[in-house]
Amino acid sequence: MARLIDYVKGLMIGIEETAFSGVSYSVVNIIARRKKNGDEQFLMLLDTCETSWRPRATLLPTCSVLIKAFEDAQRKELGLPELRKSSRLANANVAVDEDEILF
Repeated sequence: MARLIDYVKGLMIGIEETAFSGVSYSVVNIIARRKKNGDEQFLMLLDTCETSWRPRATLLPTCSVLIKAFEDAQRKELGLPELRKSSRLANANVAVDEDEILF
């Protein structure tokens, strides 16, 4: 399942840098994770067959399903148990009224 993301793409021409904003690509898959300067980054495979490292914050919430699938696959590969939510937490989330949430 591909997810669309928008970001500014930069292109170097000689010694000047030209940037094109509003470029949209579909993220096909998340293929790796790394920590750089304390920030968690994911290597995305784009529909153009290019790869790009992006911080987690720029991918959420658009790519949250792909990130969760990647993290679940990593846990399974390492032989770790699947993460589960407690039933109390699930029931509490259902009971929350959206009008009471403060932003």
